[in-house]
Amino acid sequence: MTRHLLKLALPSESAWLTLYRTHFAVERDGEWQPRPGVEVVILGTLWRETGQMVTVAGPGGDMQVPERVATNSLYHVDLIVPVVPVALYPFLVNPVEPRHVWYGHQLVAMPEVLEDDGDTLMMTRGIGAAVADQQRDAAEIEYVRAKLTQEQREDRRARREAALAVVVQRVARNVAAAERERLTALVQTAVAARDALVAERAAEIVKRDAATASLSGLTGAARIPFVAARDAATTEIQRLAPLITTATAQVQAVQAERAVAGDATVAANVELVRLRAVADALR
Repeated sequence: MTRHLLKLALPSESAWLTLYRTHFAVERDGEWQPRPGVEVVILGTLWRETGQMVTVAGPGGDMQVPERVATNSLYHVDLIVPVVPVALYPFLVNPVEPRHVWYGHQLVAMPEVLEDDGDTLMMTRGIGAAVADQQRDAAEIEYVRAKLTQEQREDRRARREAALAVVVQRVARNVAAAERERLTALVQTAVAARDALVAERAAEIVKRDAATASLSGLTGAARIPFVAARDAATTEIQRLAPLITTATAQVQAVQAERAVAGDATVAANVELVRLRAVADALR
């Protein structure tokens, strides 16, 4: 089983406890215990020495000790886990000089993978860094390509090549899915605009019909305001008609684009499933 070595920096201890109990622990006899394959080291607040000395009270009187200050306001935890939930992504960090090191290894650009039956790669994010999904995908592709160029054994090369194909196809699937979601939003906007015009026309039809009905039995000057209201409503109905036609055409056009994007997403996902099966077979 592949296990991931991770370092987390969270806003608070309570944020960590929520993640821990949701993804990595089970409750037994009133206590939260780590699930199989999960190892945890709580670092909490990280401190550094300022180079200054401060006076504190000790058992034998005042004493000078190095002054320490918190490096940041975050709550730090080290983890080894079999699966990395998406919920952890915003909190993954990659310290240059880690305070705690697992099994003598130091984290590099990717978290350390404790390998048993395969390689699983997970990109890290720095504290407060909003790394876009596209940037993470690009970095992972370059990482796998770099590992592939270094690999000499044919069996491991085949695994690397299969892993690279999976990552590239996953990116293609995500791009297709994002386009489908973009077009879905455009469809909703176009439908809302068309429906607003249709509702406006319906209101004008009600006004026209009411004015026309009011004309019944009227003569002379009494007809003037109702004729004006009828004619104004009729003019507005005529103005709205081509706008509704155009809006309806826009809805249909965007719906057609979304259908194409939906088919592309399905096809990309089918291919991704196939490539994952190939990669799994090589492990």
